[in-house]
Amino acid sequence: MTANKEGPAGRGVIYRTAAYYLTFVVVGITTASFGPSLPAFARSTGAAIGQVSVLFTLHRAGYMVGSLTGGQLHDRLPGHLLTAATLLLIGAGLVFVSIVPELWLLLGIVFLFGLSQSTAEVGANTGIVRLHAGNVGPYMNGLHFSFGVGAFIAPIILTQALSRTGRLLPGFLILSAAAIVVSIWLFTFRSTGSRTAEAGKDSDWRPAEPLLVTGFAVILFLTIGGESSFGGWVFTYALQSKVAGEESAGYLTSLFWGALTVGRLLGIPVVHKLGPRILLVANFIGCAAAAALMVLWGGVAVILWTVAALLGLSMASIIPATFTLAGEHFTVSGRIAGIFVFSSAAGGMVLPWLVGQFFESAGPSFLSQVLLVNQSVALLAFVLVLIWTAARRSTAAGGAQ
Repeated sequence: MTANKEGPAGRGVIYRTAAYYLTFVVVGITTASFGPSLPAFARSTGAAIGQVSVLFTLHRAGYMVGSLTGGQLHDRLPGHLLTAATLLLIGAGLVFVSIVPELWLLLGIVFLFGLSQSTAEVGANTGIVRLHAGNVGPYMNGLHFSFGVGAFIAPIILTQALSRTGRLLPGFLILSAAAIVVSIWLFTFRSTGSRTAEAGKDSDWRPAEPLLVTGFAVILFLTIGGESSFGGWVFTYALQSKVAGEESAGYLTSLFWGALTVGRLLGIPVVHKLGPRILLVANFIGCAAAAALMVLWGGVAVILWTVAALLGLSMASIIPATFTLAGEHFTVSGRIAGIFVFSSAAGGMVLPWLVGQFFESAGPSFLSQVLLVNQSVALLAFVLVLIWTAARRSTAAGGAQ
């Protein structure tokens, strides 16, 4: 592998790979910092929880805009410099997000977070592909594992800051410093030249059926929607259900993201042995079981902690395994990948917003109810995709005879 070569060139690849991994750590930090901060945001802006929850919508709206424009910008500008600039914006935003006194300012910063995060994510993904080319698989898995690392540590840092100082600002200053350090490091890299065209588009091209693409997009929509809803609202759910105090609720959020991170790591060898179908069956059953437990006994502390761990482990491999399964049936072109990313971002925007609109009026249990419906529909969508792909394989086998 290129990364194992000795000399300046090999070290350069290692340094760039590490910088892109840290970029994804920052993206994970930013995403996971919202949930534990909701009550504090409400206090600092004088707004109700339902009003502050709009930040989930604006964050994903910014993410969707960045998903559509980030790739074009990276084709026109040096990728590492654009990624560095977006991390610098994230670092600045993390300083101000906990002290702004007006709701509209908070929401504006959160929109820029989404825009910057998605652009940085495109840059890191593109950079890893260019660095490792045909051997990109394990490095790409490591990149997305890095997101989970950031999502795991952010609630711990913020919870410690809140418990020790009574304020979120010290925690956000630490997170901001991390983003700025990675940004400065990326600014020091030299440009590697223009983007090279991808080869092999014509030789192994397999057309995609719109209905099948839609099925996978629905799965991604519901998966990211469930992940964002639970990760963003479980802190407030635990507080208002009186299952945990602020410190314990912060650790509960970290448990979910930590389980998600461990699950992604464990999923790498498992998917090679069992294949994406069997892994996804286990994933969706685990998610549905966790949601059912939360509906039935979500007010019991040990059950809620179990739900956080089980849901994180079960959701962890759904995204990479879904992409793998899709790639078995058609070529995942840039256009289709864009549809998948857009669907994921839309799910992360719509479902947390829905929870926020009824969280106060319907009570904390509304989160568990939405989660159960979401995971049940996701399981149904996956079953329909399995039936459709099995029918296609049967038809193809019959035609070959």
